[in-house]
Amino acid sequence: MRTTRAVIDSLNLSAPRVLICRLLERSPDLYHLNHTPYLSELRREFGIESTNGLHRITVVYTAFGCSIPIKTYHRFKDMGVIEFAGLEGYNDRGEALKSVYGHLREDMKGFNINRLDIAIDSPTIPHKALKRLREKRVKVYDHKHTDYFKTIKEGKKNGYFDVKYYDKAHKEELSSPLYRLEFAFKSSYLKKTTLEDMATLYPKITRTIKDYTGLSIKIESDAA
Repeated sequence: MRTTRAVIDSLNLSAPRVLICRLLERSPDLYHLNHTPYLSELRREFGIESTNGLHRITVVYTAFGCSIPIKTYHRFKDMGVIEFAGLEGYNDRGEALKSVYGHLREDMKGFNINRLDIAIDSPTIPHKALKRLREKRVKVYDHKHTDYFKTIKEGKKNGYFDVKYYDKAHKEELSSPLYRLEFAFKSSYLKKTTLEDMATLYPKITRTIKDYTGLSIKIESDAA
């Protein structure tokens, strides 16, 4: 059976905030933490337009050439979420982010995964896959040139998973055609799986993507 390559594009990990900060502060030559950033700084670094829902956010500047956020939400003020968003971006930031993740991975293996984005990139996403997805999730709405696929009862957000499709070449200003179909799996789906046990999620994820698109995927990623 033909398999389609899929990659881990984004990975959010949660742990006690003080533990995350101490881990980074052990290497002051590699990481500088700004605990009181201005909104303009958040907009420039991560495209964040509002801090509604956030208790606090720390910007981590790295010697690898990228920055990453640590977010704390009002509901869980003692817990931090360190975000690695764009691991498979077609730019220098994606490569830098992989270096940061690789440097920290061993020390983060006990952190819980609370978001895992699986991306399928191709010059053409099969029409049959998109058709099947629209049959499963009949509500499709466009936001910033991205199609989001939802069920009839689903709102714009949920705690299980989201599906989106967009022109990756347009977004990244690439010279060749490239489209991305992306499944963003959330905490209710991931069920407090740790980074160390991430591979145990792959059979469940591949079944879900197969069910919704008909595509048989194999996850191949530096983050895997």
